[in-house]
Amino acid sequence: EAAQITGGFLSHENLAIRLSACLIYAYANLPLGKINQARFALAEMQLELNAHKDSLPQENKAIIVSWDDVPETQLSIWSSQGYVEAIFQYGKVLLEKNEFENAWKLFSNGAEKNDKFCVFYLGVMLSEGLGRNINSELAFKKYLLAADLGHIDSQYNVAQAYLRGNNTQ
Repeated sequence: EAAQITGGFLSHENLAIRLSACLIYAYANLPLGKINQARFALAEMQLELNAHKDSLPQENKAIIVSWDDVPETQLSIWSSQGYVEAIFQYGKVLLEKNEFENAWKLFSNGAEKNDKFCVFYLGVMLSEGLGRNINSELAFKKYLLAADLGHIDSQYNVAQAYLRGNNTQ
């Protein structure tokens, strides 16, 4: 019911009402399994905050953070607590530092939680031989799983593999 009610306020002329509606709409959709609607509302809220960050009164300013601003130590803490987005982000940090074994463990952990980005990065590591022997067949399987989870780059990789006939048996 909350998702239905607040949905009508997502484009309200008053910024405060619009932001409140976005937040309530997002969290009301989560237990309904409507993840895309929740993500949409949170993305809209982020866009609104970014668009109005200079004009908001000081007491209403939100701290707008990108994952790049989060210290590695905090990513480590959040990933150890099981937050999937932090698991993915910390895995990327470790991958960039060539800490392949630890990145693999994190991406595997995220993949167990059906995170399409973690599954995709397992495919990348396998296809590029990052900390693993190159295994195109297993990489294809990872890309296929990530594609099924809605990962666009994986969908492209799978389409290319089918076009070329590579590891698609």
